[in-house]
Amino acid sequence: MSSYLASMKTVREIKEAIEHLTLEQRAELIAELCGWSDDDWDRQMKTDAEVGKFSALNQSTLPGFTCGGEWTWPAPASSASQ
Repeated sequence: MSSYLASMKTVREIKEAIEHLTLEQRAELIAELCGWSDDDWDRQMKTDAEVGKFSALNQSTLPGFTCGGEWTWPAPASSASQ
């Protein structure tokens, strides 16, 4: 990666390269630039995701989701009677 970065000479070139990164790669770059490291919560979330703990939750949301559409949430109890 360092040889790739060495070939970039302008901020514009760097910004264009960042646009082609995956979300995970962007997060890694931000963490590197900002000196952030994963804490216990981040590590636990990654572990849980890797073993599929969120699969049922993800699958349960699919029927209500349409690309470009709106997500309809139930009205809060306090505003339902208004």
